[in-house]
Amino acid sequence: MTSFAIAGIQMPVSAITNNIPVMEHRVATVLAIYPWVQMVVFSELAPHGPLLSKAEAVGGPSEVSLQNLARNHNVWLVPGSLY
Repeated sequence: MTSFAIAGIQMPVSAITNNIPVMEHRVATVLAIYPWVQMVVFSELAPHGPLLSKAEAVGGPSEVSLQNLARNHNVWLVPGSLY
């Protein structure tokens, strides 16, 4: 059997500010403590909260930032949903 390590991050989600910089910090912190983690999972609507006014088209700046976050840390990333 092959091991696969998953970290779940539950954090306060702001509907006013962009949460992606906080998510980046949390991922870096988790991986500094647990370098064997291969997947990081965030809660629902973690990037921007529940406001439709934060909606972006597919491939928008938030999606690109989250792709870069996963690539830079070489992990699978489940960032929660976003509008």
